[in-house]
Amino acid sequence: MYLRLSKAVSVVLHPFLVPLYMVLLLLLAGTVYSLYPLKVKIYLIWVTLLFTTIIPVLVIALLKSYRKIGDADLSDRKERFIPLLAMIACYTLCAVAIARIPSAQMLSRFMFAGACCVAVCLFVSFYWKISLHMTALGAAVAFIVLINIASGGGLFAAFVAALLAAGALGSARLKLEYHTLSQVAAGFATGFIVAAGVGLFNW
Repeated sequence: MYLRLSKAVSVVLHPFLVPLYMVLLLLLAGTVYSLYPLKVKIYLIWVTLLFTTIIPVLVIALLKSYRKIGDADLSDRKERFIPLLAMIACYTLCAVAIARIPSAQMLSRFMFAGACCVAVCLFVSFYWKISLHMTALGAAVAFIVLINIASGGGLFAAFVAALLAAGALGSARLKLEYHTLSQVAAGFATGFIVAAGVGLFNW
């Protein structure tokens, strides 16, 4: 039962889905982004879905079909180079596409932060296995903190939920024995620090 629950948590909080959750949160949680016209909201959701979910999933499926990777979780760090390189490109393209909307600067930064996080994980993966799942959650928590401060505490409930989700995900990855505690902690810390740095940087 615990293994099934852990697998479910890993799927629901997969790095390919976290950016979409963030966009939906900002568009629906009463932030300034919720004031966007419907067409703009659909554009942001579609662009995020395309570049951070659909294309990465297709890349992973293609690599798996050609036996370039063993599993979709990229358990073997030596198999991460091509998938992570593709993810960096996807996040960067997503950031550029979102930047077409001048007032969506924070969302664009989040996607660029995602590219930076993946780049760091790519470098680390040459020497050590770091949790990509926790890196994504760490980045999400960092941006929720920044937006929460900017909005005067409007996303405090989302911040608490994100922390609980990070705890559940970390426990799930440990339960499934995909990572050690240090790999989980390093992943979260990497995502949080890199995303916070990008978010605070003035373009």
